[in-house]
Amino acid sequence: MAVTESENRREIARLPTRPISLEDRYDPPANFLEIEVLNPETHGFAGKRYTDYEIRMKTNLPVFRLKECTVRRRYSDFEWLRKELERDSKIVVPPLPTKAWKRQMPAFFRRDDGIFEDDFIDERRKGLEQFINKVAGHPLAQNERSLHVFLQETAIDHDKYVPGKMSSGVPLTARTLAQSHHNDSQRIANPRLEVNERRLRPIYDFMEIHNYRKALTEIERLLKKQAHFTACKALKCLVLLKLDKHDEACALANELDTLASAHTHAAPIGDASNVDENTLTFLSQYYKDLRQYEKVVSLYDNATKREPNSEEYLCSLFMAYVRMKDYKNQMLTAQKLYKLTRKTPYYNWAVISVLLQIDENSAQLAQTLYIPMALKMLEKEFFDENSQQTKSYGEMECLLYLCTLELKKDFPKALTFLTKHLDGLIKSATNESMLPAYFAHEKPLIYNYKAGQFDETYRLAKNFLKEDNYVWN
Repeated sequence: MAVTESENRREIARLPTRPISLEDRYDPPANFLEIEVLNPETHGFAGKRYTDYEIRMKTNLPVFRLKECTVRRRYSDFEWLRKELERDSKIVVPPLPTKAWKRQMPAFFRRDDGIFEDDFIDERRKGLEQFINKVAGHPLAQNERSLHVFLQETAIDHDKYVPGKMSSGVPLTARTLAQSHHNDSQRIANPRLEVNERRLRPIYDFMEIHNYRKALTEIERLLKKQAHFTACKALKCLVLLKLDKHDEACALANELDTLASAHTHAAPIGDASNVDENTLTFLSQYYKDLRQYEKVVSLYDNATKREPNSEEYLCSLFMAYVRMKDYKNQMLTAQKLYKLTRKTPYYNWAVISVLLQIDENSAQLAQTLYIPMALKMLEKEFFDENSQQTKSYGEMECLLYLCTLELKKDFPKALTFLTKHLDGLIKSATNESMLPAYFAHEKPLIYNYKAGQFDETYRLAKNFLKEDNYVWN
């Protein structure tokens, strides 16, 4: 053993070395990003139990606003982050640790504590730490807002979160509030948009720490220089509301409403006197805080008349109708979005809006109008058997079609459709998803049973139990 150690020392001594200069010793450290997942804690009792983990981050990368921070996240938060990155970024997102469905079975099926066993929690913690380090270390992922919210916000507010890229220098919560919907080419063509946003940043800082009096002082200072800065006025409405100055806020909101009702821009795009994206965002938030959701609809309805080809305004209008449960206008807006962009999710929005109207009307009208309309829309766009052209569709479109057939109670047709598309549905699901088992076993069982094919139902159930002895429901 001693001989081996002495040989190692001699080998190391032969390695070339470079003396460390005084300048090297005091150079700033190289870029680093360290993320730990630790200290798991289980909360609640009985069926309300869940485990969360401490996420501790240290970095000197300039893209992150906070250089050291600690938050707590559940497994579902990691799932949310992965879905956001898959949708918005161009990177291949690594898989999460599996959900361990068998461990989540009712306690009387198991002899252990399931997903709350210490060994399982520690194994999952290691997998989550590996996942978040891989993701956060990718340069493209570091520009995604979802990653910054996940790592640096105390809580993830799904209602206020807006997908997109980070732009350096703006506080994170302010950036969420003042999310601009212009794309990069529009920003280059209209640099005044960036200038206007930069002028609002000191106000964001004060609002972020809930110092609304200082924010109001900063607003007044800015309005003395730019009296027609509409976004600043809209922000003032929010601040006045926080300070319980309702009459002043209402008067200013009415003034902005008059400007927002115009069907043409008063000045060139990018001019601070226009009712732009920031103005609408702040003013709509003001009305949401007052529960005046019809005002939000009016704001974006007028905005789409000014700019009928704006995908962002149409999306905001759709969401405003969703909040009002105005399903008919929801559908019409989703159809406009699909016609404008040809993006399949917007077509799905339109179909879902048709089906949502079932709850508002009689069962007879559902079977004679809404369900046939939804089926016709889906068949025309995706599942027309007579069409010579192969149309692209995915898992969501298949699920929507099956759901509509179930509402129609046409189980033989649902069974035929499922059999035809079963391979595609199983392959499209991820390893963590329950969809493969759902489509391969449960749906065929349900459809055969409801179609009156009891012999086939018995055969499928028997085979299912052979594969998994735990499923006796």
